[in-house]
Amino acid sequence: MDLALAIAVRQIESWESILERQLARIENSENMAKFKFLIPSVSALPGTRELFFESLSETQNRTKEPWVLEGLGYLHHPLRASEAVSMIRPSLELLEEIKQTGTIFFPKNWLDAILSGHNSKEAAQIVRTFLDSRPDYPGRLREKILQSADLLFRSVKVRVPDQVRRDENTLRTVRTSMTQVRAS
Repeated sequence: MDLALAIAVRQIESWESILERQLARIENSENMAKFKFLIPSVSALPGTRELFFESLSETQNRTKEPWVLEGLGYLHHPLRASEAVSMIRPSLELLEEIKQTGTIFFPKNWLDAILSGHNSKEAAQIVRTFLDSRPDYPGRLREKILQSADLLFRSVKVRVPDQVRRDENTLRTVRTSMTQVRAS
């Protein structure tokens, strides 16, 4: 099951037929239910993935927490992070409800599933803006957000700006050309 879903999120050739064949092979009803639950999270259609995410705002759709976390992982997969960045704020807005309706570790795992696939300045800014706009946000949830966003914040901080990278490449090209001219 996991391999079929991993292939689908990467949209490797024939991924749709692989999902169909995997679905036909599943005999265990619990595994069948899980697979059907996760299929929309790996869809190639952004609208289908958005509907999957929106369905998670309903408490009854979050009862199988491991399934939800796996689905969020596919939604926020690094290959899809640019499309999923719009789901970060609504995910953060659900956090207090997640804490009230889920198990003790669900809020932190929810945050990890949402933020671990992101490394963009835009994603980091969404998290910072969310926290800055809520100075009275519950302390433990604020800390969980900061813990889960730590690698995101660090990756944004250490990324070399594109212009600097282009300038370095230009400089490297000039040096190489000068070396070639001297050698000839």
